[in-house]
Amino acid sequence: MFVNLLQITKSRNMKPFISPKLLLFLAVFLFSCNQSQKTNTVTEKTDSGELDRTTLPIPEPPFGGKIGKTYKDSKEEWPKLVTPPQGAPNVIIILLDDVGFGQVSTFGGPVPTPELDKLAANGLKYNRFHTTAICGPSRAALLTGRNHHNAGSGFLAEWATGYPSYNCMIPKTTATSGRILKGNGYSTSWFGKIIIRQTGKRLLLVLLIAGLRV
Repeated sequence: MFVNLLQITKSRNMKPFISPKLLLFLAVFLFSCNQSQKTNTVTEKTDSGELDRTTLPIPEPPFGGKIGKTYKDSKEEWPKLVTPPQGAPNVIIILLDDVGFGQVSTFGGPVPTPELDKLAANGLKYNRFHTTAICGPSRAALLTGRNHHNAGSGFLAEWATGYPSYNCMIPKTTATSGRILKGNGYSTSWFGKIIIRQTGKRLLLVLLIAGLRV
């Protein structure tokens, strides 16, 4: 429609009464409105009535209140925060550096670890973790569930380079387990040591991820 108006005015040797800048603004505005309508129509709940958690971040629900001419004609509604599913467990990941199957008694090692033995007796034991043979990249792989190169940790942070997979900066496309828990309403914390780089500076981050229901 806007293009036709410009063509008509130009064909009549008239000065366009709609400037190109205004047309660009209107196009962006209409596109934004269309995108917001699509966002609001995202299915927020599954057929069973549960919150759809297949995509993160979970879309915010549309405003359910009322905006009138005055505050007397209006009705407020605070956004509902995402919470973990009913019955969701607390999650604690304890990651020990430079410890393999040959150390702890849980996997037949000589070091007595009775508490770990109790936890393992009531859970699952995995014995085919493929280490990268380097501490930092192994941690990055375990905490993201990805190959360490996909987590930007092809080698140690001390020898990080400005190339993909070797800059020791975990990309946003490679979420840690803590990030996924947080997106599902968990309160998360992260303590200890993980050597990565961020904005050119070496940071000592954490070793323990705790996801707690609130």
